[in-house]
Amino acid sequence: MDVSTAAPGCSVQVCSAGFLASQMALASDDAGIIYALWNSDSVVGGPERIYFSSSTNEGQNWSARVDVSNAPFDVEHCFPAITAGPAGDVRIAWMDTREVDTQNHALWNTFYRASTNGGATWSPESQLSSPVRGYDYILPNGFLFPFGNLFSIGIDNLGSTHAVWGEGRNYWLPGSIWYTHAR
Repeated sequence: MDVSTAAPGCSVQVCSAGFLASQMALASDDAGIIYALWNSDSVVGGPERIYFSSSTNEGQNWSARVDVSNAPFDVEHCFPAITAGPAGDVRIAWMDTREVDTQNHALWNTFYRASTNGGATWSPESQLSSPVRGYDYILPNGFLFPFGNLFSIGIDNLGSTHAVWGEGRNYWLPGSIWYTHAR
């Protein structure tokens, strides 16, 4: 499907090697179409993008990858999450660093898109994360560090999307788990 180079460093947050490395998430809709969402890049240590692809023949062949983010190309993307429901209903989320603080340090946010036609077209991007009073690691434009291994989305029996993600001050200190849902 794709080849990725070495992940960008994590020197500012001092996280472990590979924390921001390429990752992939898979889902299948009720019609058996398989959907993939992943982050990768072709420049060693460069910012990764979020890509989408689908397979209608049990993974034997995949559609051409599609960059699903509207962020500028120098923005780091990580932590893909995907879910699917009825035929063609696929929903995706990821975290990226398109926002910066007053000292030009990258800030993270969680973004979401949905498709009703198997990824042929997508809804506008929605930002799921937002400032919350009383949490000093959440700034007006984003949060300081993603806990991407604590990130998932799902669809309930009413067709609502549910998203849960982790964020915090840095790699080593505790953070918070956030939840949102919408129809």
